[in-house]
Amino acid sequence: MKFLSSLILILLTCNLAFAKGKKTLSKEEFARLRWNKIYKLTQEEIATINQVRRKTPKLMYRLFELKSEIVKLFKEKENREFMAKKLKYGSKVKRENSFKKTLKLYKEANAYGLSILKKYPNTPYKAGIYYTLALNSRDFSYDKKELGYLRAAIKYSSGQNKVNYLARTSLAEYYYNKKNWKAAVYQYEIVLKNADDEWYSKNLLNYGWCLLKAQKFGKAIDSLEKSYQLSKDDFYIDVRDQAMTGLISFYVLGKEIDRGIKFIDKNANGDPEYLLKLAQKASGKGYFKDTENIVDILESRLKPADKKSTELYADFRLFQFDLYKQYHKPKKLMKIAKMFPKVKFTEYQQEDAVRKISDVVGAKQVILKKDFSKHSHEFDEEILRDIIVYFDILSAVNIKETAQYEYFKAETYYSVELFKEALNSYKTSISAYDKTPSKADLRHKNLDAVFSCIENINFSAQEKRNELEYAYLKYLGYWPKDSKAQKIYPRLYGLYASVDNYNKMQSSLDRYISHFKKDKVKQQELFRLMLDSLIKKEETKLLANKITMMQKGYLAFTKVEVKKSETILANILFKQFQQLNKEGKPEKALAGYQQIHFTEYYPASVKGEAAFNMGMIYTDLQDNNNALKWYEKSFAFFNNKEKDAKRVFLEKMALRTALLHNFLNAAKLNKFILKSYCAQKKKNTKIFQAAIRNDLANDYISKTMFTIKQYRKCSHKFPMELKKEIMTHLYENKHENDLFTFIKEHKLNNTYADENAYYTERLYWSYYGKSKSKEKQMLYYLKAHKHKNATLLINALKQYQKFKKKAQKFAKQRVRIKSKNPNPNDFIKDLTTRINKMKSLTSSADQIFQLGHGQVSVLVYDELTKLASNFSDEVTEYHIPINDANFQKQFKAEMLKISNNMLKEAKSIKLKSQNLVEKYELLISKREDSHLSKEILDISDIRVPASDMAITFGLGK
Repeated sequence: MKFLSSLILILLTCNLAFAKGKKTLSKEEFARLRWNKIYKLTQEEIATINQVRRKTPKLMYRLFELKSEIVKLFKEKENREFMAKKLKYGSKVKRENSFKKTLKLYKEANAYGLSILKKYPNTPYKAGIYYTLALNSRDFSYDKKELGYLRAAIKYSSGQNKVNYLARTSLAEYYYNKKNWKAAVYQYEIVLKNADDEWYSKNLLNYGWCLLKAQKFGKAIDSLEKSYQLSKDDFYIDVRDQAMTGLISFYVLGKEIDRGIKFIDKNANGDPEYLLKLAQKASGKGYFKDTENIVDILESRLKPADKKSTELYADFRLFQFDLYKQYHKPKKLMKIAKMFPKVKFTEYQQEDAVRKISDVVGAKQVILKKDFSKHSHEFDEEILRDIIVYFDILSAVNIKETAQYEYFKAETYYSVELFKEALNSYKTSISAYDKTPSKADLRHKNLDAVFSCIENINFSAQEKRNELEYAYLKYLGYWPKDSKAQKIYPRLYGLYASVDNYNKMQSSLDRYISHFKKDKVKQQELFRLMLDSLIKKEETKLLANKITMMQKGYLAFTKVEVKKSETILANILFKQFQQLNKEGKPEKALAGYQQIHFTEYYPASVKGEAAFNMGMIYTDLQDNNNALKWYEKSFAFFNNKEKDAKRVFLEKMALRTALLHNFLNAAKLNKFILKSYCAQKKKNTKIFQAAIRNDLANDYISKTMFTIKQYRKCSHKFPMELKKEIMTHLYENKHENDLFTFIKEHKLNNTYADENAYYTERLYWSYYGKSKSKEKQMLYYLKAHKHKNATLLINALKQYQKFKKKAQKFAKQRVRIKSKNPNPNDFIKDLTTRINKMKSLTSSADQIFQLGHGQVSVLVYDELTKLASNFSDEVTEYHIPINDANFQKQFKAEMLKISNNMLKEAKSIKLKSQNLVEKYELLISKREDSHLSKEILDISDIRVPASDMAITFGLGK
């Protein structure tokens, strides 16, 4: 019980050990220290034996073993060095130059072993020495002496069962590796008489392979089945995977496939993976019926919805496809292919599926095209249907290449002169390419084929126009500037002109002009065709629009031609206006004013007054949108003096609209005044403020920012109190992006530094733990503030994140306890190290508390609480599998003490967190584990957190 006393002593003094942690060794350092330790101990024992002047054969045999151990150590060391050099320099490093020390020591040890045999030829250790010489030869020198030494070891091991058994096992392995199956079988049959060796299962496996090579399939299968079954026993080495891999081949080679199915069902729970491998092997050897039998079994066991076997299920379907292709079963092949779109393939499996189907459909295309008769237009419709279905399957399996597969479908239709079907597939290919481009750019080929199909199909006039329009627009959308496009623009225009579609005529002409500016003569001819049609149909609105375009220089028509067009339009308009005047109804006044306003030949002042009078009528009708529209139209025709006369009236209208709480239209009038009288800056200051406040009243932030940007130049000043008002509105109404943009653009960081830092920090905590991107954004703004509170938060957060990572890493590094031969002292050492690390974490938390940021301190308390609670749970879970009731009782008691101490520590941390919140009256946004009532809240509290309800913004000071 000495080790238990040591355990208790260390556990009771764990607090002292906290402060004296040891550095964890790397793998390289551990290996180096281990090597040095073993080497030192071995050398010490050698030195001790060498002090004996007259050595007995037993001591000399032990010295031989130690020398062999030294060889092993240097082989291990030089091998590590060799692998490191190989990794760095590659093939430049030669093996023969890397193990010089090993070979030298081997020769010395070998010579010493032989000298013992020479000096004591009848020593009882003779067999053991020969066996050691054999192992040394095998492992260190490759000098081909292993066989002779093993035979000698067997020869002289009479009465030494263990040496005889080990030597025969090594000899069997030697023959096995040399492919001397007959000799290996003989030795294994002797070795296998010993079933008390853990390697018995592996020996059975090797024995089975030797029997297979000797064409003894039944015995080979028996041996591997026994090896597989014994591997389930913890006593024996587990070689089940190797045994089953061999058995699958053995069953097929021995024509015992049914036996294999039964064995897998009985001993491997009918593992589908093994059955699939068996089916693949059977199929490869031509056993179709047996393969189908296994396939039927797998159909009932493999389900696509089973997540654990998703990849295996996909392999199964791919195998079936190969199977039915191999044995020429087209209907079954199609059935399996139709399943592919619903199968969840890995990337490699998907590529394999695409390749398999492509091979099949490619072969069918060749047959279809070869058998097609151009004279009788006859072809195999079943093959065509299959090809189309296969391409649809490919599109569903490999969606990214849908455009390519649709093109291949179209080409297939085209090859048998099914032009309508081909046209639809070509168009589908184009549409698919627009959504997801395929590796090959097939647009040119598709469109060339589309034009060809249109020519070959007997369409009606309307259908042909629709198809041509589609083809023209697609071509121009892809290649608007090439030589073919130059010819397509006039054709597209003519297509629209044939049905008097003026909007599309204009659109197509504008595109033509934008890409071919030098074709002006041709473009003018096309525009005149549109004017002639509009005049003929008396489309005055459109005609006026076209004349306005000409007046503005569209296509550089001469003044004479523009004037001629204006005269024609005026004659048409006057005829319509005279008809309206004859009616003489007051309610038609607005229509009359509008008619006058849009008549080109009235003086500008008359047009302006007509529009302004319409505005006043709409104002009386409380139609503010139309009123503003006509006020704006009128000002386009007024001179400055006429505009000034209207200002007082417009300001009164704006004020009245605002008093009626119609803020939207009030703002529009404010902005109209600012725009119209921009030069009168001092008068405009109040109007500028009113426009912004009216926008804010509706919470139209975009409009507010546009008003500032557009009309700031029209105001004498932009008052600071107005800027603060805007800033406060943006914060209180949660427009944080606009808030920060506004602060930056108007340089308010320093003017309102406290407010800005406060706003930003509150926004940061509102997003904390909810949106990483928003957290980063708020931190960025806080850094830009350079305010003392912002700096404090940033520094505290950095320290907290470092602390949190350490805590998370600590939580994962639990003490590992060996399931076999556990050493309590190792556990004590590891647990002590872990407790030291925990104390170190606690110390690093104190540095964060000293920064003095309340919210971050609470977060740290959360982490400390979680750390202590989790460690308390962790300690109670430890169990050392030692069959000693007294030990287990004391061990559990000590673990419970540590656990209770950790729970007390967690409670203490919670109290500290609560005292901090209460003492400084903190408004906490984030608090979890350190909450005194966390356990209760986790299962019962459904209220909104008090911190979320205690928002005081907007209540004033």
